[in-house]
Amino acid sequence: MSPRVWLVTGSSSGFGRATTEYALSKGEKVVATLRKPSDLADLQKKFPASQLLVVQLDVTDPKAILDAFSAGKKAFGRIDVVFNNAGWTAAGEVEGTPDDVAKKLFDVNFWGATNVTKEAVRFFREENPSGAGGRLLVVSSFVGLKPLPIGGYYSASKHALEGVTQSLAEEISPEWNIKITSVLPGQFRTSVMQNGFMAPPHPAYGEPTNPAFQVRKAVVAAAAPDFKLNDVAKGARKIYEISELADPPYRIIFGTDAVGFVQAQLDYLKRDLDSSASWGEGLKED
Repeated sequence: MSPRVWLVTGSSSGFGRATTEYALSKGEKVVATLRKPSDLADLQKKFPASQLLVVQLDVTDPKAILDAFSAGKKAFGRIDVVFNNAGWTAAGEVEGTPDDVAKKLFDVNFWGATNVTKEAVRFFREENPSGAGGRLLVVSSFVGLKPLPIGGYYSASKHALEGVTQSLAEEISPEWNIKITSVLPGQFRTSVMQNGFMAPPHPAYGEPTNPAFQVRKAVVAAAAPDFKLNDVAKGARKIYEISELADPPYRIIFGTDAVGFVQAQLDYLKRDLDSSASWGEGLKED
């Protein structure tokens, strides 16, 4: 098989960087997109232009997304795999998170990711050879299913991404040969929080027994070097394996911690569903 062509968003660090490096190590070609191309100067020295194309991209700019895909086609003739990974993190109580921060979360995590997804589907259908299709992996988060204290707006942005991605996956025609998977990672050791935003504690939530206070404490503890988080390099290898599946699942809960959180949410929903049954009776029109 000839090497596949990847387009990776948010390739400067974390999953984007690790997946870019691993795909290149497997002989694949990569269109690595990021806001600061200089962050990949070391990879550009290591890999030839015939294998690695670095493109400046801020996913909040819709035209820049189209230009990145166009550059990939010009360089390599097609795009086989899109790793829709770029995102931003902000934490804070719902009452304590500034509106501009909440808006930025949606601009990046929802609108940015959704616009990349739309162009990926269009490109696979209309720009790749007929019937070739393509593989789209969208990085969501377990909090897109199980929201947490101090993550209200971040969780909401991922809930929205989950909704639009699943709807699109159910809209596309099978003959297009486009496979979509939503990847919901747990807690991996990346620079996501260092590059994100943490609102100062809201005074109303400052009691040590308050859930928001406790989660803040846990976030600080998880940042310690000796705290065992999921390994992003190991995660990248799994991402690569997922991209090779002939019949991939739509959604992958990525990490045992993520599985635990989502299972708790399923239990919570099951209790609500069971208690809701009688409330829905007798509501149809006479």
